[in-house]
Amino acid sequence: MVARKVTVSGSAAYGLPTALDEDVLLALIQLTKHQAFSAKRVYFSRSQLIRMLGWEENGQSYARILSALNKWLGVNVMWNKAWRDYTREDAVWEDNGIVLIQDFQVKRGANACHITWADQMFESFLSGSVKALDFGLYRRLGTATAKRMYRFLDKRFYTRSALVFDLATFAHEKIGIKRTCAVYNLKGMLKPAIKELVAVGFLKDASDKERYRKREPGKWDVCFELAVADNRKDPIPLVEEETGNIPSLERELISRGVTKSRARRLVGKCSEELVKAKIEEFDFLMSRKGKEAERPQNPGGWLAQSIQEGYETPTGYESAEQRQRREKAIAAKAEKAAAKARKEQQTASFSQQGANAIAARVQVFLDRLPTAAREAIEAEALAASPLGSGAIQRPYMREAIIRNHVETLLGASL
Repeated sequence: MVARKVTVSGSAAYGLPTALDEDVLLALIQLTKHQAFSAKRVYFSRSQLIRMLGWEENGQSYARILSALNKWLGVNVMWNKAWRDYTREDAVWEDNGIVLIQDFQVKRGANACHITWADQMFESFLSGSVKALDFGLYRRLGTATAKRMYRFLDKRFYTRSALVFDLATFAHEKIGIKRTCAVYNLKGMLKPAIKELVAVGFLKDASDKERYRKREPGKWDVCFELAVADNRKDPIPLVEEETGNIPSLERELISRGVTKSRARRLVGKCSEELVKAKIEEFDFLMSRKGKEAERPQNPGGWLAQSIQEGYETPTGYESAEQRQRREKAIAAKAEKAAAKARKEQQTASFSQQGANAIAARVQVFLDRLPTAAREAIEAEALAASPLGSGAIQRPYMREAIIRNHVETLLGASL
């Protein structure tokens, strides 16, 4: 027997992903598929992701997406004698460790957000190691247990239409039900999720006697059979908006949470200048630091109302043109100050160079004098100094007095 183990760890700051975070990751995979797996970096807007997930478009959903990205960025998956690369003919069980997301960025604007898949994750996409998922059916499911069951069973139904699992192993290790839940309670825990999967036409209905088989005291099997394909519900479209043919101003509104139909009406009814001005005011309001509590709870609805009803300009707002003029003035002032500083520094440097040259020539002059002559000049300098005997006792003052006296004697010859 060989013990194989897979360990999933999260960051200390954000912890492990929850069921809602799993939904966000799946939506990102769907977006990557929608873009034909053309690049590791996938661009999107939070509004687009929210519509894919079927969430309400509000501040809570925006924050939920950011929280999910923070959690997935910190996830590490490690295999101990449990990793096997099936693309190699000589594949063996190995140790391996990967991350899922390499980086992400969240900004406001159409396709302004992005994630970058880690190399090994993206290679799995390209090699076909990730099974296609009916995301429309997945969205119909209301509970996390039903969603996890669908993802697990859909993969296992790939080559067969009937599956049997040990009940405890299935519930605890495959679906994530806590191990503290006793075996005799597992049937009740799974029942609502199974009912959902039957209702959407994924699983074939069965009685409890058909669903569960007792092998021995305390040990049960759970049985699933795939429903006939003709009984499946019609799929929900992956993404409501295909924005490629939508005018750019409408896309700007949609990316900020305005519904597609309302964006079309606003652009058709209002002037382009008004819509652009209100978008700028909205972006300013949403970007203010330290005033997050003042942001609208329904950003898309607020922006649409602002355009329709002409909301007052937010306090402290500057248009892009005003901001550009102010930034240019600040830059010009900074450049002028920098030029003045460079000139003063250059002047000071020239002055210092001149002073150093004079000091060097004075020293050369003194060094060439006979001892008696040098002592006479030094005595003359000290006697003529108005600083008094106290200054003469300090070495650096004494040297300065003598140097200045010699400079005066030599005059213009220096």
